[in-house]
Amino acid sequence: MRKNGPIIVIDDDSDDLMLIREAFSNINLPNEVKLFDNAADVVSLLASGELDPFMIVSDINMPKRNGFQYQEQIMDIEGFAEKRIPYIFLTTSSSAVSGCDTGSGKGFFIKPNNFQVLENLLRTIVQYWTAFNVIA
Repeated sequence: MRKNGPIIVIDDDSDDLMLIREAFSNINLPNEVKLFDNAADVVSLLASGELDPFMIVSDINMPKRNGFQYQEQIMDIEGFAEKRIPYIFLTTSSSAVSGCDTGSGKGFFIKPNNFQVLENLLRTIVQYWTAFNVIA
């Protein structure tokens, strides 16, 4: 896990992306935050080695494929799983998570309706993974 790498955010909703960008901006992180409305672009960039992120924050309900399917595709990229990059799901619906067996999901969070709560949630997630020590 590269703790100084960028934080990748994948969400097909432009309003949610804007709010997440603003929340991360208010947290004043040293990490660059890269926003994507198309998970297929992230898969391509990760497969090519152009991205080496600290963490990935992904919506679940997206067109074409859902967040779980994109996560599986990303985890299948050669050498990616060994990097132990946290893959966090941030979704509007708790029903999207119930009964799902993703195996490698590192956290499931419901998008709060309150901006301050969203900011605090993202701060807590980043603080946790920044403090986390990978055991080989």
